[in-house]
Amino acid sequence: MLTVLVGYEAAPGRQDELRTELEAQLEPAAELPGCLAFELYIDPNCRDRMLTVEQWTSLAGWRHHRPARLGQLAELLARPATVRCLTVS
Repeated sequence: MLTVLVGYEAAPGRQDELRTELEAQLEPAAELPGCLAFELYIDPNCRDRMLTVEQWTSLAGWRHHRPARLGQLAELLARPATVRCLTVS
């Protein structure tokens, strides 16, 4: 199993738009082949920072479905999203 943490920082004034876009991805992403979970978290200390926590059956499955969605969010971000892929040792 693969856990993917994707960190986002909204561009100034784009916080609500980014949150709306990420929330719109929750259900469709969870239905993708190989996606076990997809959740959105908001930093309570800085509401411009958001994090998706995704669980996939494999890295290949994530790579097949996720990168295109990252590019679609670029205009809403202050900087490129950070991606960390983790596996259980």
